[in-house]
Amino acid sequence: MGEHFTTEGIVQLSKLARIDLCDDEVVRLASDLNIINDSIEKLQELNLEGVEITASPTTLDGTLREDIPATVHIPADAERAVDGASNPYEGDLLEVDAALSGAPSEQDNQFVVPQILGEE
Repeated sequence: MGEHFTTEGIVQLSKLARIDLCDDEVVRLASDLNIINDSIEKLQELNLEGVEITASPTTLDGTLREDIPATVHIPADAERAVDGASNPYEGDLLEVDAALSGAPSEQDNQFVVPQILGEE
């Protein structure tokens, strides 16, 4: 372990990157980078023989569920949540009319929004 990042080196890098740093920032950045570098050196000392290489600490199988529309029966006499009031059906699906009620524009049960990307 040792000092790999000096304040002079940080000043040179900041000039190359055209980033203005004050003296306190240079000292703090050099210290932080040396702590990070020391941590990396400690990790490199580990014996990883027989450890399978992975890009994620967990398996990625089954992370997505099938997208199946669901229907929800809400009794006709149920109270509806208004303006942040508690909703006895919290987590249930929002009816199309309710979802579109605040939309500035809708067509065929869909939100209409301005085009933001040009045709390419």
